[in-house]
Amino acid sequence: MATDIQINGAGDLVIDNGDLQLVTEGTEVSQHLQIRFKTLQAEWLYDITIGLPWIDDLVDIQTSYDAKKQILRAEILSVSEIRRINKLEFAMDNASHIAEVEYDAETTYANVQSRITT
Repeated sequence: MATDIQINGAGDLVIDNGDLQLVTEGTEVSQHLQIRFKTLQAEWLYDITIGLPWIDDLVDIQTSYDAKKQILRAEILSVSEIRRINKLEFAMDNASHIAEVEYDAETTYANVQSRITT
């Protein structure tokens, strides 16, 4: 069973009565994907392959919508607990460069659904 320290939507640790809170199973998988979607490719100095190519591909108006969805699909499916994607929606506001990704996926634990705004 996968376990991680819980973070809130702002990326801050969740502390209750002085104790770090934990997430497990499907909730941990959703949190893992939230972190991955909010990481820019090459943001981490020690492994520039980590992260999504937001600047080079996902906010680029020359990259097709289907190509963008394929990048996101590949990122979701790279998580070992994800078995299948049931739904994947992607919307980009080109003026503000704010993206919204909504997905529904089957994991080894249960179905997970999430909407991530970056």
